[in-house]
Amino acid sequence: MLKSAFFGVFFIILIVYCDLYSKNYVFDLLHHYAVVENNQNPQIYFNQYLSFIYVQNNGISFGLFDNFANGKMIFAILQASIAFVLLFFMITAKYFHLSIAFSLIIGGAFGNVIDRLQNGGVTDFIDFHIAGYHWPAFNLADSAIFLGVMILLACEIFFKKK
Repeated sequence: MLKSAFFGVFFIILIVYCDLYSKNYVFDLLHHYAVVENNQNPQIYFNQYLSFIYVQNNGISFGLFDNFANGKMIFAILQASIAFVLLFFMITAKYFHLSIAFSLIIGGAFGNVIDRLQNGGVTDFIDFHIAGYHWPAFNLADSAIFLGVMILLACEIFFKKK
């Protein structure tokens, strides 16, 4: 249990670092394109389904409560509180895969909390689209949270003893 908790904390730090680094790198790249192309809203296209854009989300998922008074602090405190509760579950998890799932969620939550406190909101940049329909922009922290939740659901559905 101690070994998986140690690995989980290491994984949390790695996720937070990768999330914050990727946001800074992509936004520096987008800023460079904005200056070079004299474009206020630059976009980097990889293929017909994926591009990088700049989106500032001041609310919660999908921009809900975007204009909420004192939202920056309220959402940061709420996210951090949930992450600390999940940290307890990660440390006490009996199985390694549960520790990994919780660390993905916690790392993503802390990445977004730090981003929210530094920038006033969560910055998103991954734009997935098909035939003109766009999924709301997201970032690596959001991806880590999603993956962690999917692992927890898979464990609950497929591996739970009856």
